Amino acid sequence: MSISAFAQDATSTPTPAADADVGERVEVTGSHIKRIDTEGIAPVETVTRKDIDKKGYDNLSDVMKDLGVVNGNANSGDVITGNSTTPGNASISLRGLGSDNTLILLNGNRLPQDAITGTVDINLIPMAAVERIEILKDGASAIYGSDALAGVVNIITRKDFKGTQLGITQSVPTSYPDGKETSITAVNGINGESYNIVTSLGYRYDQAVNSRNRPWSNDNFSNTGSPANYANIDPSTGTGPTIASPNCPAGLLDDTGTHCRFKYSDYSQETPLINQIGGISEGHFELSSDVKVTARVNYVHRNAETIAAPGPNNPGQIIIPAADVPQFGLPGAIPGDNISVYDRLVGLGPRVTDVGTNSYGALVDTTIQLPKDWTLDVTSNYNLVKTSLVGTSGYALASQVNALINSGAYNPFAATGSQGNISSTAYVPTENTMTNLASLEVKASGDLTELPAGPLGMATGALITYSSYSDNSDSQTLSGNVIGNAGSSGAGHRTAEAAYSEFSVPLVRKKLEFQLAGRYDHYSDFGNTINPKAGFLFHAADDLLLRASVGTGFRAPLLSELYAGQSIGYQTFIDAKFCSTHPGSDQCQDAQYLVTSGGNPNLKQETSVSYTAGAIYEPVKAFNIGADWFYTDIKNVPGIDYDDMERAEAAGVNLANYGVVVSRDSSGKILSVTAPLQNLSEEQEMGVDITTSYTLGKFKLASEQNQLFFYRAAGFPGVPLTNKLGWYGIPKWRNTSSLTYSPNDRNSVSLTSRTIPGQLTDDQSSMISSLTTFDFSYTYNASKTWGVLTLSLVNILNTLPPTDSSNPTAPVNYGLYDPNGRTVVVGYKKDI
Repeated sequence: MSISAFAQDATSTPTPAADADVGERVEVTGSHIKRIDTEGIAPVETVTRKDIDKKGYDNLSDVMKDLGVVNGNANSGDVITGNSTTPGNASISLRGLGSDNTLILLNGNRLPQDAITGTVDINLIPMAAVERIEILKDGASAIYGSDALAGVVNIITRKDFKGTQLGITQSVPTSYPDGKETSITAVNGINGESYNIVTSLGYRYDQAVNSRNRPWSNDNFSNTGSPANYANIDPSTGTGPTIASPNCPAGLLDDTGTHCRFKYSDYSQETPLINQIGGISEGHFELSSDVKVTARVNYVHRNAETIAAPGPNNPGQIIIPAADVPQFGLPGAIPGDNISVYDRLVGLGPRVTDVGTNSYGALVDTTIQLPKDWTLDVTSNYNLVKTSLVGTSGYALASQVNALINSGAYNPFAATGSQGNISSTAYVPTENTMTNLASLEVKASGDLTELPAGPLGMATGALITYSSYSDNSDSQTLSGNVIGNAGSSGAGHRTAEAAYSEFSVPLVRKKLEFQLAGRYDHYSDFGNTINPKAGFLFHAADDLLLRASVGTGFRAPLLSELYAGQSIGYQTFIDAKFCSTHPGSDQCQDAQYLVTSGGNPNLKQETSVSYTAGAIYEPVKAFNIGADWFYTDIKNVPGIDYDDMERAEAAGVNLANYGVVVSRDSSGKILSVTAPLQNLSEEQEMGVDITTSYTLGKFKLASEQNQLFFYRAAGFPGVPLTNKLGWYGIPKWRNTSSLTYSPNDRNSVSLTSRTIPGQLTDDQSSMISSLTTFDFSYTYNASKTWGVLTLSLVNILNTLPPTDSSNPTAPVNYGLYDPNGRTVVVGYKKDI
């Protein structure tokens, strides 16, 4: 039995060449050379439209989160869902190596990066337009250029669709009052004698998930509360120990009695409210037998709303002069000392931010058939993303709060409800961002000559791109005068030129193929880079395929990393230096610390080397098993792992040698950190992906095991490479298995299990439990007249995600676990 095109998740149906007629050459993800045999040298995993419909996904982030190869690495700050400044955004981190090291393509063309996160927001691609998703699990800078160090995700849109199809999907958590999701889609295809136009429209509504409605997040407290805490400002040190307000309710005092706490989970959200509408229209036109043109336009508009607890002020934003201190009668206040106030502005209510995003795209690709089966492709591509953040309520100007306090009109230390009116201090902060990407690519592909073992294939091309970004926050936020908000500013642009070639060399006919690729890139800001890749594909027997590759990769510094202005925000980490001398203190748990950072125009490129080796064995048509080993080493990673920074400081490393300044109070606790962006980190990873599939009559059993052998990282000089495999957010393995029963063409039933093993808590003091969830799906294809009905039960047993008690600000890792428990998903689509 010969090897079939087994290039995907073992739980998916192989359709890598679904758009091609039998015998037609197509370009597959991972190569520029068009070929008939879709099995390539690099491992590719495919998620089909059938897989998407079966579970009723309404956004791409949920699709990707269920794949074992996608892993949000909590230790490097990588997640696959948006944060408070980018609600609704979703990025992909393949193998936990970073979303900025994962290249995202739409039909083989790269997409623009978000101006704030520096990653591609995959949720700006309407689900209605997606035909399949191909995941290249190998470094590919020699093929695609920057960002492909961990791999490539190529999202393929629908083609050759005829007629009109309407669909609706509704998901409802059974145990919680929120988290509902609605998706409405429409797809229309018009086919003529020499043209085809497919238009996909989609509407998405995701209800917010409120922290108070989840058992792991409904009892979270902050040490900045109301009534306010305060500290004497010792003129000799500039700091002093924190003292709780004398009016703090006894139930809100922390264990040390020095902080009046605040239950922020009564206000905060785990995921935001999202309204999104968008569409893609793509046309294919045959101008002659030798000339074909593809044209595409796409547009998405999204509104998101985030709600956070009333704003806490940053250290130094509220200061009471010594002369005004006596009027408040504060115990422990030292005459002659100014007082630093740590308040939470409950009088203004929760902070509400509206985020509007508009994404535009256009592409024109002309394919010319040349003599001797060569093709010439000329592709122009343009994308623009604009985002506007508006803090509609809950924000205040620190200068006006100071004025009210010093005048006696506002007493932050009084009991809540009797402090005074602060509505006059309200402020509406704004931030506007923009990124665009324009490119022109010329590529030729065909056979150079006929060798004894077969045709020598070649692809060669050149590419020029222009990209720019801007990020503009209001002046009050940038000056640090807004309580409860942080922002940044910056702008920059670059041009880049690239030239590449790729060869497919048959050494033994239908047995052994060698691939060689190389790419030269020149960037107007950081300079040049050359990246080669070599590999082979060996049909050792009719039922056994072997493959291997080695290549280098790079990631150009992000425009925001180069040109962003100074920004102030909070990072979550453990104060290891203080903890080393005060074990058991609250500093030994994750906490948020004020960090000032900014762009660095002297950043270097991030570099990598990747190795893969794999085998696919298919002794009979009904059974196959595949294994792909991988190793990746990434150096010059920009950024700082703040936990590693603190480990280095605790070990005696002088942080000032790297431009890092840590300010501490008189007791030695961190007050703030100033940390410029530098190439300070390194990562190494090794593992294997094993996929199996067995069909017995009307039953199909499939399994995918994603196993890591080690994940070594050093996030700051002076910290050795440490194997962090099994640490919080870095599970040693993941397994997805499914059993499908299809008694006839109309009915299909499947049961899927997903297992994530336990990991060390963030403070490494204990283990969180493993998690196995079961999903049930039933599809009934009534007929063209009556449509297709899908019913899914996600997490049938309503198993709660494991929680990390040492990480009160993020007890559940949403990069790995779903916050909605058992969820009923009902989908219906019908041709009209």
